[in-house]
Amino acid sequence: MNHVPRPVHPRRLQHRRSRNGCLTCKRRKVRCNEEKPLCYHCRRLHLDCLWKDLDVDSQQLSQSDAGEKTLEQPSPTEFFDFTQSIDTIPDIFLPVFSDFAPDLNLQDEVLLGNPSPSPSVDIHNGEALQVDIPPILDPIENGPKGTSVQALLNSLARSSSMVRHSMAAFAVVRASPSDTTGDFQAYYEKAASRLSQRCQEPSGTRIDGGDELRYSLATIFFLTYADLLTGRLDLAYSNLAWAHRAIQVTGTSTLGSIEQRILSWIRLLDARAAAAGGEGLLINDTIHCPPTPTSTSAGSTPRIPDATPDCGSQDVIYDMLCQPGIAFYQQVQTITGRITRIAHIHRSRGSVEDETEVMAIAANILHDLGILYDRRPALMDYAVSGNISALAEPLASGIIRSFQTYLANFYACYIHLHRVAHRHLARSAAVDTALEKIKEILHLMVAKNESIPVNMLWPLFLWGSEEDDPGECRWILTTIQGLHHVASNSSMAAGALGEIQRRQREAGGRVDIRSVCLELFNTTFAIV
Repeated sequence: MNHVPRPVHPRRLQHRRSRNGCLTCKRRKVRCNEEKPLCYHCRRLHLDCLWKDLDVDSQQLSQSDAGEKTLEQPSPTEFFDFTQSIDTIPDIFLPVFSDFAPDLNLQDEVLLGNPSPSPSVDIHNGEALQVDIPPILDPIENGPKGTSVQALLNSLARSSSMVRHSMAAFAVVRASPSDTTGDFQAYYEKAASRLSQRCQEPSGTRIDGGDELRYSLATIFFLTYADLLTGRLDLAYSNLAWAHRAIQVTGTSTLGSIEQRILSWIRLLDARAAAAGGEGLLINDTIHCPPTPTSTSAGSTPRIPDATPDCGSQDVIYDMLCQPGIAFYQQVQTITGRITRIAHIHRSRGSVEDETEVMAIAANILHDLGILYDRRPALMDYAVSGNISALAEPLASGIIRSFQTYLANFYACYIHLHRVAHRHLARSAAVDTALEKIKEILHLMVAKNESIPVNMLWPLFLWGSEEDDPGECRWILTTIQGLHHVASNSSMAAGALGEIQRRQREAGGRVDIRSVCLELFNTTFAIV
Protein backbone atom coordinates (compact mmCIF):
# COMPACT_ATOMS: atom_id res chain seq x y z
CA MET A 1 0.00 0.00 0.00
CA ASN A 2 2.89 2.36 0.80
CA HIS A 3 4.44 2.40 -2.64
CA VAL A 4 6.84 5.08 -3.83
CA PRO A 5 5.17 7.18 -6.49
CA ARG A 6 7.09 9.00 -9.14
CA PRO A 7 5.99 12.40 -10.39
CA VAL A 8 3.76 12.26 -13.42
CA HIS A 9 3.36 15.20 -15.72
CA PRO A 10 -0.22 15.69 -16.87
CA ARG A 11 -0.84 14.75 -20.46
CA ARG A 12 -1.31 17.58 -22.86
CA LEU A 13 -4.96 18.40 -23.41
CA GLN A 14 -6.07 17.08 -26.79
CA HIS A 15 -9.37 18.27 -28.19
CA ARG A 16 -11.53 15.92 -30.23
CA ARG A 17 -13.38 17.81 -32.93
CA SER A 18 -17.14 17.58 -33.07
CA ARG A 19 -17.95 17.08 -36.76
CA ASN A 20 -21.70 16.61 -36.41
CA GLY A 21 -22.38 19.12 -33.66
CA CYS A 22 -25.20 21.66 -33.66
CA LEU A 23 -24.88 24.97 -35.47
CA THR A 24 -25.15 26.91 -32.24
CA CYS A 25 -22.07 25.25 -30.73
CA LYS A 26 -20.17 25.71 -34.02
CA ARG A 27 -20.96 29.43 -33.93
CA ARG A 28 -19.86 29.67 -30.29
CA LYS A 29 -16.72 27.64 -31.10
CA VAL A 30 -17.32 25.10 -28.34
CA ARG A 31 -17.38 21.32 -28.45
CA CYS A 32 -20.85 19.84 -28.84
CA ASN A 33 -21.82 16.49 -27.36
CA GLU A 34 -24.05 15.97 -30.44
CA GLU A 35 -27.08 15.00 -28.37
CA LYS A 36 -30.34 15.62 -30.26
CA PRO A 37 -32.68 17.40 -30.25
CA LEU A 38 -31.08 19.55 -27.53
CA CYS A 39 -27.34 19.27 -26.87
CA TYR A 40 -25.79 19.74 -23.46
CA HIS A 41 -24.56 23.33 -23.90
CA CYS A 42 -27.78 24.62 -25.48
CA ARG A 43 -29.84 23.00 -22.74
CA ARG A 44 -27.56 24.46 -20.05
CA LEU A 45 -27.54 27.99 -21.51
CA HIS A 46 -31.14 28.04 -22.74
CA LEU A 47 -30.10 28.58 -26.37
CA ASP A 48 -31.84 27.57 -29.60
CA CYS A 49 -30.23 24.29 -30.61
CA LEU A 50 -30.19 24.32 -34.43
CA TRP A 51 -29.02 21.40 -36.52
CA LYS A 52 -27.90 21.07 -40.09
CA ASP A 53 -30.13 18.72 -42.09
CA LEU A 54 -27.77 16.30 -43.82
CA ASP A 55 -30.45 15.14 -46.29
CA VAL A 56 -31.36 18.48 -47.85
CA ASP A 57 -29.81 19.82 -51.00
CA SER A 58 -26.99 22.32 -51.15
CA GLN A 59 -29.36 25.27 -51.47
CA GLN A 60 -31.05 24.40 -48.19
CA LEU A 61 -27.67 23.89 -46.60
CA SER A 62 -26.65 27.38 -47.65
CA GLN A 63 -29.84 28.81 -46.21
CA SER A 64 -29.17 26.95 -42.96
CA ASP A 65 -25.65 28.34 -42.78
CA ALA A 66 -26.97 31.83 -43.44
CA GLY A 67 -29.58 31.41 -40.76
CA GLU A 68 -26.85 30.44 -38.33
CA LYS A 69 -25.75 34.06 -38.17
CA THR A 70 -29.07 35.27 -36.82
CA LEU A 71 -29.54 33.00 -33.84
CA GLU A 72 -31.57 34.62 -31.10
CA GLN A 73 -29.58 35.50 -28.00
CA PRO A 74 -30.89 35.51 -24.41
CA SER A 75 -31.78 38.96 -23.16
CA PRO A 76 -29.47 40.60 -20.60
CA THR A 77 -30.52 40.99 -16.99
CA GLU A 78 -30.02 43.76 -14.49
CA PHE A 79 -27.41 41.76 -12.60
CA PHE A 80 -25.72 39.37 -15.03
CA ASP A 81 -25.85 38.90 -18.77
CA PHE A 82 -26.13 35.14 -18.41
CA THR A 83 -24.74 34.32 -21.85
CA GLN A 84 -21.77 36.65 -21.40
CA SER A 85 -21.13 35.68 -17.79
CA ILE A 86 -21.34 31.96 -18.37
CA ASP A 87 -19.35 32.13 -21.59
CA THR A 88 -16.42 33.48 -19.59
CA ILE A 89 -16.30 30.13 -17.82
CA PRO A 90 -14.88 27.23 -19.86
CA ASP A 91 -17.68 25.04 -21.15
CA ILE A 92 -18.24 21.77 -19.37
CA PHE A 93 -18.61 18.67 -21.50
CA LEU A 94 -19.89 15.66 -19.62
CA PRO A 95 -18.43 12.40 -20.91
CA VAL A 96 -20.04 9.02 -20.39
CA PHE A 97 -18.93 8.16 -16.86
CA SER A 98 -19.04 4.43 -17.53
CA ASP A 99 -15.95 4.98 -19.66
CA PHE A 100 -14.02 5.74 -16.48
CA ALA A 101 -15.76 3.53 -13.92
CA PRO A 102 -17.30 0.60 -15.79
CA ASP A 103 -17.73 -1.60 -12.71
CA LEU A 104 -20.06 0.69 -10.73
CA ASN A 105 -22.95 -1.20 -9.19
CA LEU A 106 -25.67 1.30 -8.41
CA GLN A 107 -27.68 -1.39 -6.63
CA ASP A 108 -25.36 -0.77 -3.71
CA GLU A 109 -27.14 2.55 -3.34
CA VAL A 110 -29.57 0.84 -0.96
CA LEU A 111 -26.76 0.86 1.59
CA LEU A 112 -26.81 4.63 1.64
CA GLY A 113 -30.01 4.91 3.61
CA ASN A 114 -32.86 7.19 2.60
CA PRO A 115 -31.50 10.57 1.54
CA SER A 116 -33.70 13.61 1.89
CA PRO A 117 -35.88 14.35 -1.13
CA SER A 118 -35.08 17.24 -3.40
CA PRO A 119 -36.08 20.54 -1.77
CA SER A 120 -39.08 22.44 -3.06
CA VAL A 121 -40.22 26.04 -2.77
CA ASP A 122 -43.70 27.38 -3.39
CA ILE A 123 -42.60 30.78 -4.62
CA HIS A 124 -46.16 32.08 -4.97
CA ASN A 125 -47.31 31.32 -1.45
CA GLY A 126 -45.09 32.79 1.24
CA GLU A 127 -47.29 31.63 4.09
CA ALA A 128 -47.22 27.99 2.93
CA LEU A 129 -43.53 28.08 2.12
CA GLN A 130 -41.63 24.93 3.10
CA VAL A 131 -37.88 24.80 2.48
CA ASP A 132 -35.89 21.65 3.10
CA ILE A 133 -32.53 21.97 4.85
CA PRO A 134 -29.72 22.18 2.26
CA PRO A 135 -27.56 19.02 2.37
CA ILE A 136 -24.28 20.82 3.12
CA LEU A 137 -25.68 21.95 6.48
CA ASP A 138 -26.06 18.37 7.68
CA PRO A 139 -23.03 18.24 10.03
CA ILE A 140 -23.87 21.47 11.86
CA GLU A 141 -27.66 21.69 11.67
CA ASN A 142 -28.90 18.12 12.07
CA GLY A 143 -30.63 16.34 14.93
CA PRO A 144 -32.87 18.51 17.11
CA LYS A 145 -31.41 21.64 15.49
CA GLY A 146 -33.14 20.67 12.25
CA THR A 147 -36.43 22.05 13.55
CA SER A 148 -34.76 25.33 14.45
CA VAL A 149 -33.06 25.85 11.09
CA GLN A 150 -36.23 24.82 9.24
CA ALA A 151 -38.15 27.53 11.07
CA LEU A 152 -35.39 30.05 10.37
CA LEU A 153 -35.36 29.31 6.62
CA ASN A 154 -39.14 29.57 6.37
CA SER A 155 -39.12 32.86 8.29
CA LEU A 156 -36.41 34.31 6.04
CA ALA A 157 -38.33 33.29 2.93
CA ARG A 158 -41.56 34.87 4.20
CA SER A 159 -39.78 38.09 5.16
CA SER A 160 -37.74 38.71 1.99
CA SER A 161 -38.67 38.12 -1.64
CA MET A 162 -34.94 38.27 -2.47
CA VAL A 163 -34.25 35.32 -0.18
CA ARG A 164 -37.34 33.54 -1.45
CA HIS A 165 -36.20 33.77 -5.08
CA SER A 166 -32.69 32.57 -4.21
CA MET A 167 -34.18 29.57 -2.40
CA ALA A 168 -36.37 28.84 -5.41
CA ALA A 169 -33.36 28.92 -7.75
CA PHE A 170 -31.50 26.51 -5.49
CA ALA A 171 -34.53 24.22 -5.24
CA VAL A 172 -34.83 23.99 -9.03
CA VAL A 173 -31.14 23.09 -9.38
CA ARG A 174 -31.41 20.45 -6.68
CA ALA A 175 -34.45 18.92 -8.37
CA SER A 176 -32.89 18.98 -11.85
CA PRO A 177 -29.14 19.79 -11.86
CA SER A 178 -28.83 19.74 -15.67
CA ASP A 179 -31.67 22.23 -16.17
CA THR A 180 -30.28 25.71 -15.59
CA THR A 181 -32.91 27.34 -17.77
CA GLY A 182 -36.51 28.41 -17.38
CA ASP A 183 -37.58 28.85 -13.77
CA PHE A 184 -34.03 28.58 -12.43
CA GLN A 185 -32.76 31.46 -14.54
CA ALA A 186 -35.78 33.62 -13.73
CA TYR A 187 -35.50 33.02 -9.98
CA TYR A 188 -31.72 33.44 -9.99
CA GLU A 189 -31.86 36.73 -11.91
CA LYS A 190 -34.49 38.23 -9.63
CA ALA A 191 -32.53 37.39 -6.48
CA ALA A 192 -29.18 38.42 -7.99
CA SER A 193 -30.59 41.70 -9.28
CA ARG A 194 -31.89 42.69 -5.86
CA LEU A 195 -28.65 41.65 -4.23
CA SER A 196 -26.65 43.75 -6.70
CA GLN A 197 -28.65 46.81 -5.66
CA ARG A 198 -27.27 46.35 -2.15
CA CYS A 199 -23.67 45.82 -3.20
CA GLN A 200 -21.38 48.31 -4.89
CA GLU A 201 -18.18 47.60 -6.85
CA PRO A 202 -15.36 48.16 -6.16
CA SER A 203 -15.69 50.39 -3.11
CA GLY A 204 -17.44 47.85 -0.98
CA THR A 205 -21.03 47.35 -0.05
CA ARG A 206 -24.16 49.18 0.96
CA ILE A 207 -25.37 46.29 3.08
CA ASP A 208 -26.15 47.57 6.54
CA GLY A 209 -26.51 45.54 9.68
CA GLY A 210 -29.72 43.98 10.92
CA ASP A 211 -32.30 42.57 8.56
CA GLU A 212 -30.55 43.81 5.41
CA LEU A 213 -27.36 41.96 6.28
CA ARG A 214 -29.25 38.83 7.26
CA TYR A 215 -31.27 38.71 4.06
CA SER A 216 -28.22 39.44 1.92
CA LEU A 217 -26.15 36.70 3.56
CA ALA A 218 -28.97 34.18 3.16
CA THR A 219 -29.33 35.13 -0.51
CA ILE A 220 -25.59 34.80 -1.06
CA PHE A 221 -25.65 31.35 0.53
CA PHE A 222 -28.35 29.97 -1.77
CA LEU A 223 -27.05 31.67 -4.94
CA THR A 224 -23.51 30.45 -4.25
CA TYR A 225 -24.73 26.93 -3.57
CA ALA A 226 -26.60 26.97 -6.90
CA ASP A 227 -23.50 28.31 -8.68
CA LEU A 228 -21.31 25.53 -7.30
CA LEU A 229 -23.83 22.87 -8.29
CA THR A 230 -24.04 24.23 -11.85
CA GLY A 231 -20.28 24.65 -12.26
CA ARG A 232 -20.34 28.47 -12.50
CA LEU A 233 -17.36 28.99 -10.25
CA ASP A 234 -16.67 32.61 -11.23
CA LEU A 235 -20.15 33.64 -10.06
CA ALA A 236 -19.69 31.66 -6.85
CA TYR A 237 -16.34 33.36 -6.16
CA SER A 238 -17.95 36.77 -6.76
CA ASN A 239 -20.81 36.06 -4.35
CA LEU A 240 -18.40 34.81 -1.68
CA ALA A 241 -16.28 37.94 -2.08
CA TRP A 242 -19.40 40.07 -1.55
CA ALA A 243 -20.16 38.20 1.66
CA HIS A 244 -16.63 38.80 2.89
CA ARG A 245 -16.79 42.52 2.08
CA ALA A 246 -20.15 42.84 3.79
CA ILE A 247 -18.76 41.35 7.00
CA GLN A 248 -15.65 43.54 6.82
CA VAL A 249 -17.65 46.74 6.31
CA THR A 250 -20.36 46.10 8.89
CA GLY A 251 -18.00 44.69 11.50
CA THR A 252 -18.43 41.73 13.79
CA SER A 253 -20.09 43.85 16.49
CA THR A 254 -23.23 44.10 14.33
CA LEU A 255 -23.54 40.36 13.84
CA GLY A 256 -26.36 38.80 15.78
CA SER A 257 -26.61 35.07 16.41
CA ILE A 258 -28.65 34.54 13.22
CA GLU A 259 -26.12 36.40 11.04
CA GLN A 260 -23.29 34.37 12.59
CA ARG A 261 -25.22 31.20 11.94
CA ILE A 262 -25.79 31.99 8.24
CA LEU A 263 -22.15 33.05 7.92
CA SER A 264 -21.09 29.63 9.18
CA TRP A 265 -23.16 28.11 6.36
CA ILE A 266 -21.41 30.28 3.78
CA ARG A 267 -18.01 29.25 5.14
CA LEU A 268 -18.84 25.63 4.33
CA LEU A 269 -19.37 26.63 0.69
CA ASP A 270 -16.25 28.79 0.75
CA ALA A 271 -14.16 25.79 1.80
CA ARG A 272 -15.44 23.74 -1.13
CA ALA A 273 -14.99 26.66 -3.52
CA ALA A 274 -11.42 27.15 -2.28
CA ALA A 275 -10.59 23.53 -3.08
CA ALA A 276 -11.79 24.21 -6.64
CA GLY A 277 -9.57 27.29 -7.02
CA GLY A 278 -11.29 30.06 -5.03
CA GLU A 279 -9.54 32.46 -2.70
CA GLY A 280 -11.10 31.10 0.50
CA LEU A 281 -11.55 34.62 1.88
CA LEU A 282 -14.04 33.63 4.56
CA ILE A 283 -12.36 30.47 5.82
CA ASN A 284 -9.02 32.28 6.01
CA ASP A 285 -10.47 35.29 7.83
CA THR A 286 -10.76 34.24 11.47
CA ILE A 287 -11.14 37.87 12.60
CA HIS A 288 -14.35 38.61 10.70
CA CYS A 289 -15.81 35.09 10.95
CA PRO A 290 -16.66 34.39 14.59
CA PRO A 291 -17.58 30.92 15.87
CA THR A 292 -21.00 29.53 15.13
CA PRO A 293 -23.54 30.48 17.81
CA THR A 294 -25.85 27.92 19.32
CA SER A 295 -29.37 27.82 18.03
CA THR A 296 -30.56 28.71 21.52
CA SER A 297 -28.45 31.85 21.81
CA ALA A 298 -30.15 34.75 23.45
CA GLY A 299 -31.27 37.31 20.94
CA SER A 300 -31.92 34.89 18.12
CA THR A 301 -35.68 34.98 18.54
CA PRO A 302 -36.26 38.77 18.86
CA ARG A 303 -34.57 39.53 15.53
CA ILE A 304 -37.03 37.29 13.59
CA PRO A 305 -40.21 36.59 15.55
CA ASP A 306 -41.08 32.92 15.79
CA ALA A 307 -37.95 31.95 13.82
CA THR A 308 -36.91 29.47 16.49
CA PRO A 309 -39.48 27.41 18.39
CA ASP A 310 -39.24 26.94 22.13
CA CYS A 311 -36.22 24.78 22.78
CA GLY A 312 -36.73 21.53 24.63
CA SER A 313 -34.19 19.74 26.77
CA GLN A 314 -32.91 17.70 23.80
CA ASP A 315 -32.14 20.89 21.87
CA VAL A 316 -30.16 22.33 24.77
CA ILE A 317 -28.28 19.06 25.36
CA TYR A 318 -27.53 18.70 21.67
CA ASP A 319 -26.13 22.26 21.49
CA MET A 320 -23.97 21.73 24.56
CA LEU A 321 -22.55 18.47 23.22
CA CYS A 322 -22.11 19.45 19.58
CA GLN A 323 -20.87 23.04 19.89
CA PRO A 324 -17.23 22.00 20.60
CA GLY A 325 -17.40 19.68 17.58
CA ILE A 326 -18.70 22.47 15.33
CA ALA A 327 -15.86 24.75 16.49
CA PHE A 328 -13.42 21.91 15.70
CA TYR A 329 -14.97 21.52 12.24
CA GLN A 330 -14.65 25.26 11.57
CA GLN A 331 -10.94 25.09 12.36
CA VAL A 332 -10.66 22.17 9.94
CA GLN A 333 -12.22 24.37 7.24
CA THR A 334 -9.67 27.10 7.96
CA ILE A 335 -6.79 24.63 7.62
CA THR A 336 -8.29 23.39 4.36
CA GLY A 337 -8.09 26.96 3.08
CA ARG A 338 -4.45 27.25 4.15
CA ILE A 339 -3.59 24.07 2.25
CA THR A 340 -5.33 25.32 -0.88
CA ARG A 341 -3.33 28.56 -0.83
CA ILE A 342 -0.03 26.73 -1.34
CA ALA A 343 -1.30 24.88 -4.41
CA HIS A 344 0.09 25.88 -7.79
CA ILE A 345 -3.17 27.63 -8.75
CA HIS A 346 -2.62 30.23 -6.00
CA ARG A 347 1.16 30.72 -5.91
CA SER A 348 4.30 30.11 -7.89
CA ARG A 349 5.78 26.63 -7.64
CA GLY A 350 8.74 24.82 -9.16
CA SER A 351 11.82 26.75 -8.10
CA VAL A 352 14.01 25.72 -5.17
CA GLU A 353 12.93 28.83 -3.28
CA ASP A 354 9.24 28.15 -3.94
CA GLU A 355 9.38 24.53 -2.86
CA THR A 356 11.43 25.33 0.24
CA GLU A 357 8.82 27.88 1.28
CA VAL A 358 5.97 25.47 0.57
CA MET A 359 7.68 22.77 2.65
CA ALA A 360 8.01 25.22 5.56
CA ILE A 361 4.33 26.20 5.31
CA ALA A 362 3.34 22.54 5.10
CA ALA A 363 5.36 21.78 8.23
CA ASN A 364 3.50 24.54 10.09
CA ILE A 365 0.17 23.16 8.91
CA LEU A 366 1.12 19.66 10.09
CA HIS A 367 2.07 21.12 13.45
CA ASP A 368 -1.27 22.93 13.72
CA LEU A 369 -3.15 19.78 12.76
CA GLY A 370 -1.42 17.98 15.62
CA ILE A 371 -2.39 20.72 18.07
CA LEU A 372 -5.98 20.71 16.81
CA TYR A 373 -6.21 16.95 17.29
CA ASP A 374 -4.83 17.19 20.82
CA ARG A 375 -7.55 19.74 21.58
CA ARG A 376 -10.36 17.77 19.99
CA PRO A 377 -13.64 17.66 21.94
CA ALA A 378 -13.69 15.14 24.78
CA LEU A 379 -16.80 13.53 23.31
CA MET A 380 -15.32 12.99 19.85
CA ASP A 381 -13.62 9.60 20.34
CA TYR A 382 -16.72 8.12 21.97
CA ALA A 383 -19.09 9.55 19.36
CA VAL A 384 -17.03 8.47 16.36
CA SER A 385 -16.89 4.90 17.65
CA GLY A 386 -20.62 4.98 18.41
CA ASN A 387 -20.04 4.49 22.13
CA ILE A 388 -22.56 6.95 23.56
CA SER A 389 -25.24 4.53 24.65
CA ALA A 390 -26.08 6.78 27.61
CA LEU A 391 -27.90 9.08 25.18
CA ALA A 392 -31.30 8.20 23.77
CA GLU A 393 -32.28 8.20 20.10
CA PRO A 394 -32.50 10.21 17.91
CA LEU A 395 -30.12 12.43 19.86
CA ALA A 396 -27.36 9.82 19.89
CA SER A 397 -27.40 9.06 16.15
CA GLY A 398 -27.33 12.76 15.25
CA ILE A 399 -24.29 13.38 17.44
CA ILE A 400 -22.48 10.28 16.15
CA ARG A 401 -23.09 11.26 12.54
CA SER A 402 -21.89 14.83 13.11
CA PHE A 403 -18.68 13.93 14.93
CA GLN A 404 -17.84 11.26 12.36
CA THR A 405 -18.13 13.92 9.65
CA TYR A 406 -15.97 16.38 11.59
CA LEU A 407 -13.19 13.84 12.14
CA ALA A 408 -13.23 12.46 8.59
CA ASN A 409 -12.76 15.98 7.22
CA PHE A 410 -9.92 16.51 9.71
CA TYR A 411 -8.10 13.42 8.42
CA ALA A 412 -8.77 14.52 4.83
CA CYS A 413 -6.47 17.50 5.52
CA TYR A 414 -3.47 15.14 5.78
CA ILE A 415 -4.20 13.60 2.38
CA HIS A 416 -4.94 16.98 0.82
CA LEU A 417 -1.73 18.50 2.20
CA HIS A 418 0.40 15.57 1.02
CA ARG A 419 -0.96 15.77 -2.53
CA VAL A 420 -0.41 19.53 -2.65
CA ALA A 421 2.98 19.87 -0.94
CA HIS A 422 4.59 16.41 -1.12
CA ARG A 423 3.09 14.87 -4.23
CA HIS A 424 6.41 13.39 -5.38
CA LEU A 425 7.02 11.63 -2.04
CA ALA A 426 5.77 8.32 -0.67
CA ARG A 427 2.88 8.45 1.75
CA SER A 428 3.83 9.36 5.31
CA ALA A 429 2.66 7.44 8.35
CA ALA A 430 0.21 10.26 9.05
CA VAL A 431 -1.34 9.91 5.60
CA ASP A 432 -1.64 6.13 5.97
CA THR A 433 -3.38 6.65 9.31
CA ALA A 434 -5.71 9.21 7.77
CA LEU A 435 -6.67 6.81 4.99
CA GLU A 436 -7.45 4.04 7.46
CA LYS A 437 -9.51 6.34 9.70
CA ILE A 438 -11.61 7.70 6.82
CA LYS A 439 -12.14 4.17 5.55
CA GLU A 440 -13.22 3.02 9.00
CA ILE A 441 -15.66 5.91 9.45
CA LEU A 442 -17.27 5.44 6.02
CA HIS A 443 -17.71 1.72 6.48
CA LEU A 444 -19.21 2.31 9.94
CA MET A 445 -21.80 4.67 8.45
CA VAL A 446 -22.78 2.23 5.73
CA ALA A 447 -22.83 -0.76 8.09
CA LYS A 448 -25.40 1.05 10.26
CA ASN A 449 -27.49 1.95 7.20
CA GLU A 450 -26.80 5.62 7.83
CA SER A 451 -27.24 7.96 4.88
CA ILE A 452 -23.85 9.47 4.06
CA PRO A 453 -23.89 13.29 4.36
CA VAL A 454 -22.69 15.35 1.42
CA ASN A 455 -19.85 16.73 3.58
CA MET A 456 -18.30 13.25 3.50
CA LEU A 457 -17.84 13.50 -0.28
CA TRP A 458 -14.53 15.38 0.04
CA PRO A 459 -12.90 12.85 2.42
CA LEU A 460 -14.31 10.03 0.29
CA PHE A 461 -12.86 11.56 -2.89
CA LEU A 462 -9.42 12.09 -1.35
CA TRP A 463 -9.40 8.57 0.08
CA GLY A 464 -10.21 7.28 -3.39
CA SER A 465 -7.33 9.25 -4.91
CA GLU A 466 -4.84 7.34 -2.71
CA GLU A 467 -6.49 3.91 -2.41
CA ASP A 468 -4.61 1.01 -4.03
CA ASP A 469 -7.03 -1.88 -3.48
CA PRO A 470 -9.22 -2.41 -6.60
CA GLY A 471 -12.17 -3.60 -4.54
CA GLU A 472 -12.10 -0.54 -2.31
CA CYS A 473 -11.71 1.70 -5.37
CA ARG A 474 -14.90 0.25 -6.87
CA TRP A 475 -16.71 0.61 -3.53
CA ILE A 476 -15.69 4.27 -3.30
CA LEU A 477 -16.86 5.03 -6.84
CA THR A 478 -20.18 3.26 -6.24
CA THR A 479 -20.67 5.15 -2.98
CA ILE A 480 -19.97 8.51 -4.61
CA GLN A 481 -22.39 7.73 -7.42
CA GLY A 482 -25.00 6.82 -4.83
CA LEU A 483 -24.80 10.31 -3.32
CA HIS A 484 -26.54 11.91 -6.30
CA HIS A 485 -29.63 12.65 -4.18
CA VAL A 486 -27.64 15.00 -1.93
CA ALA A 487 -24.68 15.89 -4.18
CA SER A 488 -25.86 16.97 -7.60
CA ASN A 489 -22.39 16.71 -9.14
CA SER A 490 -21.55 13.34 -7.61
CA SER A 491 -21.48 11.78 -11.09
CA MET A 492 -18.83 14.28 -12.19
CA ALA A 493 -16.84 13.53 -9.04
CA ALA A 494 -17.08 9.77 -9.66
CA GLY A 495 -16.07 10.21 -13.30
CA ALA A 496 -13.05 12.34 -12.39
CA LEU A 497 -11.98 9.98 -9.61
CA GLY A 498 -12.33 6.92 -11.82
CA GLU A 499 -10.05 8.52 -14.41
CA ILE A 500 -7.55 9.61 -11.73
CA GLN A 501 -7.39 6.06 -10.40
CA ARG A 502 -6.91 4.61 -13.90
CA ARG A 503 -4.10 7.02 -14.79
CA GLN A 504 -2.31 6.49 -11.49
CA ARG A 505 -2.43 2.73 -11.94
CA GLU A 506 -0.96 3.03 -15.43
CA ALA A 507 1.70 5.59 -14.48
CA GLY A 508 2.62 4.13 -11.09
CA GLY A 509 2.40 7.54 -9.44
CA ARG A 510 0.11 10.41 -8.60
CA VAL A 511 -1.52 12.65 -11.17
CA ASP A 512 -2.79 16.15 -10.54
CA ILE A 513 -6.52 16.16 -9.76
CA ARG A 514 -7.08 19.62 -11.19
CA SER A 515 -5.36 18.75 -14.49
CA VAL A 516 -7.52 15.65 -14.92
CA CYS A 517 -10.71 17.66 -14.29
CA LEU A 518 -9.63 20.24 -16.87
CA GLU A 519 -9.05 17.52 -19.44
CA LEU A 520 -12.37 15.82 -18.80
CA PHE A 521 -14.65 18.83 -18.37
CA ASN A 522 -12.64 21.85 -19.60
CA THR A 523 -13.06 23.26 -16.09
CA THR A 524 -12.72 22.37 -12.43
CA PHE A 525 -15.73 21.98 -10.16
CA ALA A 526 -16.51 22.17 -6.47
CA ILE A 527 -17.19 18.86 -4.77
CA VAL A 528 -20.47 19.64 -3.00
